[in-house]
Amino acid sequence: MARKFLSFLGAGSFSNGKGYFDSKYRVKDKIIQTNFVQEALIKGLCGDWTKNDCAVIFLTKLARETNWENPNNKNGRLKDKLNKLNINIVEVDICDGRNDDEIYEIYTKIYDSLDENDEIIFDI
Repeated sequence: MARKFLSFLGAGSFSNGKGYFDSKYRVKDKIIQTNFVQEALIKGLCGDWTKNDCAVIFLTKLARETNWENPNNKNGRLKDKLNKLNINIVEVDICDGRNDDEIYEIYTKIYDSLDENDEIIFDI
């Protein structure tokens, strides 16, 4: 049995070239300032996780380009921020979900990322 954090990274960016704006998130008793809610949730909820546990980040092509790997993102890339945390990261490429077949494909990828008896935290 493993613990898994599942989240979808958005493709949003701003015309100022800085990506998402910093925000303060309250997670349990902690205030965490970051521009990615995923970072705040992992810091606040997954601090005691082991090598058997992981964060599964679902990425569309655009999300990967703008907020996961974009070298021009002035506020930092989520990939870099999560790699600094003591948690395993699994990247899952997904389509945009523009029709029923694509939506079904996304649900299949979510299902395939889970194992029996996993404990999950789902960022909705």
